[in-house]
Amino acid sequence: MSGRPKDLPDFENPPLVEVVLGVQFERIQGFQSIHIGDLWKAFRDKFPFVQEQPPLGPSFETFGTRSQTKGPKVELISGPMPTPRLWFMDEAKNELIQFQSDRFIHNWRKISESDPYPRYEQIKENFADELNVLARFLEQSELGDLRPNQCEVTYINHIVSEEAENLCADPGKVFRMFGNMPDTLRAEEIEDAQFLLRYVIKSDDQLPVGRLLIESKPGFSDEGLPVIALSILVRGQPSEPNIESALEFIDIGREKIVGHFAQSTTELMHGRWRRKQ
Repeated sequence: MSGRPKDLPDFENPPLVEVVLGVQFERIQGFQSIHIGDLWKAFRDKFPFVQEQPPLGPSFETFGTRSQTKGPKVELISGPMPTPRLWFMDEAKNELIQFQSDRFIHNWRKISESDPYPRYEQIKENFADELNVLARFLEQSELGDLRPNQCEVTYINHIVSEEAENLCADPGKVFRMFGNMPDTLRAEEIEDAQFLLRYVIKSDDQLPVGRLLIESKPGFSDEGLPVIALSILVRGQPSEPNIESALEFIDIGREKIVGHFAQSTTELMHGRWRRKQ
């Protein structure tokens, strides 16, 4: 397992509720429903539960005068209909892998307050092992190579109010950017705040290769208490269409997410999350 970068901010009790690592790749043209059972056998020992979900549309980060983050879109496909997106879940439902003919994703989810966060290094090691299992399955089934064209890392946080405090109505306690609001705005009572920030990620030669998105929205916990849902996502193209380069991009994405999380949030919240460095 790779070690944590020494200069990366670290929190003993981060507000994480979900971590998602994923790759999108060139569609496996020969994959059909008949292969689903054999694929599940490769993961069944750890992920004994299966669900079918609607397939995700392809998503690419593009750049140019009218470029933007590309979400799901309608894709016209000739030939056989695509297979569904499959969820393979573990016993506790904390971890699942998602597969469709052009996507492979690993999710860790916090189901209850007592669920410990296993840390990125462990999640990424599991994801790397699973990608290699998939690559071997495709090779043995003569379905071709796994050729990643986009990678994605997402951290989802639920920032919970303490006692009678309503952080949604006082975003300056959570986010540094709201700490210097002019008095004319502070004079009005804030009901809640939401925002979306987008940053371009560039390669060493200053070419755009991906984006970082920070999105904050008000919401409610399962107990009906107000929370701030903070999602930070990095998505982009690996340097080469192979698993090694995809994992390298994911490492870079994770470092950017953690760095922006620490820079965006206040010392007050860092104390509550017990920042260690």
